[in-house]
Parts: sequence; C-alpha cells; structure tokens
Amino acid sequence: MWAGSLLTAYAMVLIFRRRLDRRHLIIGILVIVLASRPWLPAPKGNLTVDQLKQEPLFRYSGALDYLYRPPIRTLYGKAELPLLSPDWIPGYGTWNTFVNHPLILDAELRYPAWEEGENPVIFIEGEVPLERIANTAALEVHFDGKVIASFPLVSRELKEKVPLPPLDDSKNDFGLKFVVNGATHDGQPLNIRVKRLYLDGMLAKNTLMPVSETEPNCEQKGVSTVCEITVTEEANIVQLPVLYYPDMLKVRVNGQPSQRPFAVHHHDYNLTSLDLKPGTYTIKTTFHGLAWANWISGLAWLGLIGLIISPKIGRSKD
Repeated sequence: MWAGSLLTAYAMVLIFRRRLDRRHLIIGILVIVLASRPWLPAPKGNLTVDQLKQEPLFRYSGALDYLYRPPIRTLYGKAELPLLSPDWIPGYGTWNTFVNHPLILDAELRYPAWEEGENPVIFIEGEVPLERIANTAALEVHFDGKVIASFPLVSRELKEKVPLPPLDDSKNDFGLKFVVNGATHDGQPLNIRVKRLYLDGMLAKNTLMPVSETEPNCEQKGVSTVCEITVTEEANIVQLPVLYYPDMLKVRVNGQPSQRPFAVHHHDYNLTSLDLKPGTYTIKTTFHGLAWANWISGLAWLGLIGLIISPKIGRSKD
C-alpha cells in the first residue's frame, strides 16, 4: 500500500510537473473523503452511556469481515470445534466469541458424520463462573436431541470427556448442543469460557498436529511463515498458524511447491493445513493474493511507466 502511494505521488509529479497547486490538493482531499465515506444509512443506535462504559463496543472494527468460512466437510481429530453456527454474521457479538470463547448454549450445531473405524470422543475444558450460579447447575451434552452426558458444575475448572454414541448408517451428519440446567443470580445465561473443545479417536489420516503444537516451531521471515515440522504415524495432518484463503497462498514443502493446502477449523478460524507422510519437513507459506489482480496491477504500472518514458524517448530521438 505504501509503495503504491509513493509511486502514485511520484507519477503525479512527473506527469503534472509544477502545474498543481493548493486548489488541486484541496479538491483531491475532498474527492478522497467523499469516495471513502459510507453512503448507506446507518441504523440509529440505542446504547446508553452507562452500557457503553460497562462494555465498550469500539473494540470490534471489522476484523472478522474477511475471514474465509467454508462449511465443515470432514471431522478432524484434535481440531478445535467452532463455537458459532456456520451462518454467523460479523459484528460485536461474534467478536466477543472470538476473543473470550464463551460456550454457546441452547444452540445445536451440525457436523458431518465420521468415517467407519473411528470412535470419536468429545473433550471440553473450560472455566465456570461459580459465583454467578444461584443454587446448583449442571452442563448437559445433547447428541441429536438426546442427553448423552451431564456434569454438575461444582468446580471452577471444567474438564470432561464424552464418547459419542454410534451414528446410524443412514445419517450424513449429527447435532451437538450444550445446555445448562440451573439459574444464575442475574437471570442471564451462564458464561462458560472454553479453553479447549475438540474430538479425538479419529483415524490417523484425519488427525491433526494442531496449531498449538506447530506454532512453537514456526517463525516469521519477511512476508513468509517458515515451519520446521516432524510428522508422526499418529497424526498426518499439519495445521499451520496461517489463515487459509483459497488460491491466495504459496506453500513450499522442502523447497517444492505444494498444490494441496486446505482449510481445517480452529475454533471459528480456518487455518492452512497439509496432509503429509511421516517425516521431517520445512514448510514455507507466503500470502501472494490473487494472481489476476497482481497481473492487472503490474500491467497498469508498466503502462504508466511507459506513458512517462515514451515522450522522453521521442525527444531524445529528435
């Protein structure tokens, strides 16, 4: 962006020379302001000053608008499960989920069926605000509408595992829902902060080396993320600390380009992942954007440079 701004300013100086003055600067600033301001009417806010002081909303600034959010097609062992439904809308409520990881209650999320030979177990670790519970409370786990586990919430630390029951062969997916039975002092839903929520017991080809294990072996080198990873027989999928965008990443494995990166969920993010055989690898990931956009930008700059140089070449020949 900065390089483009500097090149644009230099091009303006070369093209217009000293024919620009303050009036052009003022008009240019006005055009930029008019072009960049939102033109759609914004709904009238109903927040009070007291509400804003208790929980300021300016922390969210569109940071989620550009996330790649494909639906989950395959269940991966040790991949952190999403907390939000697939049709979530970017905004402050979802931003709070990304930052604080509250367990979403009373909402069923659908997941694809697991493969034959897999015996999935759901693991949940979290923090329970016991001071908000009025008397007693329990966390229930629902599987396709049936309660398969219930845990009394008597400790601040929540750490449980629940084997999932067999799934009918006729079903292509299943639903998971968490429900809290019990009241709070203020009548608001209990906010259980999730530390980990994942499945295990999957086949090795569907089991991750999660980003929590790979990230310590990665470092940023310029615009690239370079990781030194050793893949074992137990987990064939390597999850990298890089957001996934289709056709916008260059991934090299041991110096050779890889055409097989794909997305695996980590909570509600989708991270770049690779399916690798056991061994040691150097993985270099670089974000390069859309190839066609880069070509258009490059050709535009070449055309501008040509317009600047061609008059000088013509005069030198004369």
